Amino acid sequence: MSESPAGRGGRARPAPVSGSRRAAARPEPTPAPPSRPDRPEPTPAPPSRPDRQEVVLDVDSDLDTAGADRLRALLEDAVAPRRRVVLDLSRVAHLSSAALAVLVSGHRRLRDGGGEMVVRAPSAAVVRELRISGLHRVIAVDPPERG
Repeated sequence: MSESPAGRGGRARPAPVSGSRRAAARPEPTPAPPSRPDRPEPTPAPPSRPDRQEVVLDVDSDLDTAGADRLRALLEDAVAPRRRVVLDLSRVAHLSSAALAVLVSGHRRLRDGGGEMVVRAPSAAVVRELRISGLHRVIAVDPPERG
């Protein structure tokens, strides 16, 4: 009569933790699928996407708190999947922190939908505020600021 793996008391014995010489089982690596000559390798998308819609928003007043609310409403209507939203800020002399938050929110929504936001022709004051906030590294500026 042989003893069951659970031992005499009917309870399974825990495996020894230290001093065990057994190597842990390692899964076999899965082989790479064979290449298919009938399917070409995917190519990266070109930088310019002709199928992307573009919307230009001409902002003609300072973006203080009230202006940020108006900008938020404009972006709500403009944001859509795969859309490029161009903000013409050439006549804006000030961006409040509320306006910067609206820009970040709009940028994220566009990016998540495969689109992008571009700030076009910003005034020197707007460029300075974008640089101070670090948004010039996140949101495209057209033409790119020098320096």
